[in-house]
Amino acid sequence: MKRINNYVLNGALALLSTAGFVACSSSDDVTDAPVNPTYDGKSVKTQFAINIATPSNGKTRMSDVNTQNNGNYLGMTNVRLLTLADSPADNIELTSVIPLADPNTDITTRSSHIYSDVNIPVGTSDFLFYSTRSILGTDMDNKFKTGAIVSDMFTKNSPSYLSTKDIKFNSETILSASNTVDTYKAAFENFLNSVIAVSGWSTTNNNTLKSAYNNIISSYSNGQYAGSANEIKKLMTDLYNAVNPISSSSTASDEDKNLASAIMAAINNSSNEVYFVEDDANPGTLKYGSTVAQFYYDFPCYNGLPEGSALLTFDNSSNKFIYDATPQIGGTNKVNSYKLTYPLPIVYFDNTPAKCIDKELETSEWKTTTSDWDYSTNWTTGWYNSVKATSRSIALQNNINYGVACLETKFSCEGTTLEDNRKNVVTGSQNQTITIPSEGFQVTGILIGGQPENVNWQFINAGTNRDYVVYDKELSDIKAGRNGASSAANYTLVFDNWTSASTQEPVNVAIELVNTAADFYGVDGIVAKGQKFYLIGRLDPTSAATDIKWPTYNDTQGENTLPTSYQGRYPVKFNTKRVFVQDYTTKANFTINSLKNAYVTIPDLRATKLQLGLSVDLKWQSGLTFDVPIE
Repeated sequence: MKRINNYVLNGALALLSTAGFVACSSSDDVTDAPVNPTYDGKSVKTQFAINIATPSNGKTRMSDVNTQNNGNYLGMTNVRLLTLADSPADNIELTSVIPLADPNTDITTRSSHIYSDVNIPVGTSDFLFYSTRSILGTDMDNKFKTGAIVSDMFTKNSPSYLSTKDIKFNSETILSASNTVDTYKAAFENFLNSVIAVSGWSTTNNNTLKSAYNNIISSYSNGQYAGSANEIKKLMTDLYNAVNPISSSSTASDEDKNLASAIMAAINNSSNEVYFVEDDANPGTLKYGSTVAQFYYDFPCYNGLPEGSALLTFDNSSNKFIYDATPQIGGTNKVNSYKLTYPLPIVYFDNTPAKCIDKELETSEWKTTTSDWDYSTNWTTGWYNSVKATSRSIALQNNINYGVACLETKFSCEGTTLEDNRKNVVTGSQNQTITIPSEGFQVTGILIGGQPENVNWQFINAGTNRDYVVYDKELSDIKAGRNGASSAANYTLVFDNWTSASTQEPVNVAIELVNTAADFYGVDGIVAKGQKFYLIGRLDPTSAATDIKWPTYNDTQGENTLPTSYQGRYPVKFNTKRVFVQDYTTKANFTINSLKNAYVTIPDLRATKLQLGLSVDLKWQSGLTFDVPIE
């Protein structure tokens, strides 16, 4: 998604009525308190406050309408408060699931939002809090912009969870079972097969026509190759330019002229759903015919898929072009295109002890900064740890943070030229030196591998299956410049990729770029000018340039400290270094130093022997907190 600043991750978004009530009173302080008149033997209706501290001093470096940068708080919706009578773990009973109204009113002028008559079970000692940003996208284009997540937590007003083990959050796949990709594939197959089946072409003795036929067949017979609408247009343009001179040649035989004309007619055949005509504005090129629908000439991107995911082969047994029936990406260990997902949205999460008091507080009594919540001594007298029949006001002790992780990426090119892979593709040739465009290469997408399908109540998945891939294509003016000139930063939200305390896997990232330079040879063939290509970088937690700054726990405030109330709760899976940590930002600076390993199709992002075309300087940084006063 577009430019999500570090600020997006780790935000103690102070959504709390709460916080920092680390000390509790003795039982003597509350023994004479009157019973709350709303007590029904099981629960009490109490005042319940939340506080939202949003940045207003412009500390963050970038801004975007779909991210919380420069203080543009995007609000909260789908707010859920879960109550427990014990510290949360993987199978702890939930005593209630409470939907709360969106706390989006007046946040620029007032830090606290007071809920009245919130029904909290007596005995509640802990809370789980979940929410998303406001205004999540509902169609494909907007899901790429805002992110998408699937969970009963956010789609049902009162999800029927009995314990923490029932809670699950799924990334949302771009394709669904009802998608139209197969329909579009069939149209391209019909078109290509009508061209390749032109009578007499496979048996012609004309050297030019015979070479054109054999080159097409051989190019697509030895594996799966790019079959996007742009690839097909390029293929047909090259074919058209090869046979067109023969159709009007004074030295060609009538048989050869007729064959060349028949091939051109098949390309121009407007009775097909897909066909091409000459582009008068660009001599020597073809364009899609005027009646060809957009979903064809934008295939497969029309369905939200990256261009390199349309995989085509020529089946010699049937003499037909065939698209992969189950769209997959990569080599022998493939990634199914049905496992490509949208980026995640901003998701809020809190795992916190309760703090209770036997009186209703005035709005002015609720604290308004994270440091006040965490370390203020003003919240000690009268506060205790579990809801009683006498409770009148209840608070979440710990600040609310983010349940997702963030990847910040920047891109640059080394020098002014890059070497390609021609030597390894064309026998007897040497590699070409390709001049990097003055403006650099345009980055149009990022694919992030190693993602779990779903995560649990604390946004962690301890399973071994990590074959989902996040595709972020909402990049705005991101260019890898010459001589190390770095692009603007792009920010993508993903799940934490914790695996185990002992083993943390590297993450492969594919960068999607447009070739605005001359044609060059990559690892799997020619990358033509105007064509998209992919370079791979690996994020290995054992080779990070800087380490994660884990906090220490101390009830006395200090640098990079948190109160002991956070211990065992935040950060989740504390002290286990990994590529993506929930509520933290991972920085990766990609430097393109060669085009030898450029892919036209997308390689398998799980493979361990990928050709790497980038050097990666991986930096860790804890995400910034929302520790800015509301002014």
